Amino acid sequence: MDRVEEHETFLCKVVHTKRKPAATKLIKEAKVGELDSICEVLLNILQGTVPLPEFFVKKAKKYKTVLRKLVKRCLKKLLRKKMLIKYFNIIRELLSVALPICGIIGALL
Repeated sequence: MDRVEEHETFLCKVVHTKRKPAATKLIKEAKVGELDSICEVLLNILQGTVPLPEFFVKKAKKYKTVLRKLVKRCLKKLLRKKMLIKYFNIIRELLSVALPICGIIGALL
């Protein structure tokens, strides 16, 4: 959760970016720590640490294998960026739901 708190402004930018060219530019210019913060939130979602509404759980099941690949530590930076750009819409939706919950969990710890 430390990475999420450290890169909170970047994660908010990701959530509020709606156009594909802007999203591509944002991900291409991202640093390794910022990419890791996105992947940490996705990992918490996959592990069930961050509870999501049933609608988002059903939607995310379709992308479960992609999300698992993104979370792997051995994935190279360039491949991770390509996958984040390709599946940006679903990742943005998951982050928009999970970030407020992460903030609440972080405040409790």
